[in-house]
Amino acid sequence: MKEITMQQCWNDLKTDHEGDLDKTALAMLGIITTGAYAMFDGEKIDRLKSEIISKFNKENDNAR
Repeated sequence: MKEITMQQCWNDLKTDHEGDLDKTALAMLGIITTGAYAMFDGEKIDRLKSEIISKFNKENDNAR
């Protein structure tokens, strides 16, 4: 099994979701919380997706 960084995971998910940041962030949230996010309320999910996009999409843009 190959280990990858969270940034590599983000990049792969973003490709899989054809650049859709919302879907990518939701998939990433599922990975980070091992699915426990399903118990969060919508407001918390939206806040966390926004934080994930801010963190990983910025790093990806800076890597170019």
